[in-house]
Amino acid sequence: MIFHASAFISPWWAKDRDTPAARALVGAGFGIMASAQLPKIRTLMQAVRDLDLGCPVVNASYPDLTHAVLAADGLAPTIGVGNAGMIFLCILRALREGALARDGIPRLFAHHSQVTPFARDQIDRRDESPWLFLGDGEVEIAPLIDGPLPEGMPLNALTATHAIQIIGALSGAGMLRTAAPGPFGLQGGWPVEIDSGGVRLDLPPGVEMARAVAFQSRAAIHDGIADIDHDGTIHYTEKTRQLLAAVAPDLAEPLRLQDASRRLTRVLELVAA
Repeated sequence: MIFHASAFISPWWAKDRDTPAARALVGAGFGIMASAQLPKIRTLMQAVRDLDLGCPVVNASYPDLTHAVLAADGLAPTIGVGNAGMIFLCILRALREGALARDGIPRLFAHHSQVTPFARDQIDRRDESPWLFLGDGEVEIAPLIDGPLPEGMPLNALTATHAIQIIGALSGAGMLRTAAPGPFGLQGGWPVEIDSGGVRLDLPPGVEMARAVAFQSRAAIHDGIADIDHDGTIHYTEKTRQLLAAVAPDLAEPLRLQDASRRLTRVLELVAA
């Protein structure tokens, strides 16, 4: 098994700086940093394919987006960790231990863009709210948020916990029901079952695939992502293009997978300014 957690720029780089470029990058949405996330995981997945390794690859580098892009070249990792998994762990504890404890199998759809609103207890719009099912029915998620969570690096503890669970399940520790980003090259985070036999989607009864895909596409808008073409090209939202217009309008142009390294050079120039 291979576990990958590497990018050229820390996800928290821009949030730690108060410059026009940093403010523009933060406001533009995390999708604009795809070029810092894609090259390493792409190189790894090319090596896995070239060597015909056949082993699971678990990825922590923006799997909500990178897996959907890499899938265009048949390079999607097996599963991602964090993001939807972090939210799932918090909700699972609330369901089991809180005042609103309830029985039933939780199934969660969530996206990277929803982690910060969830952590800040600011879930206030339907397209920003993770989508939770308990048993056969949809459940309001706001009452299950147990106050603001620590932001930034401390959230990595939740990602680490989620990664250990997934690696354990793939290694034969038993079947795991969870939510995880990027299964089967899909955008966003999905309810899944994982064991030594691999990963399976665990859709709630009555939820069609097209409806779930549409949910993830709406959620991606808050990361600045308007669409991902069948060839993996990322298109950014009008809001993202406007926010970067005065700083680096070229960064909001459509990003093709094969151009990610060149786009990264431009991002690094902006970072160094």
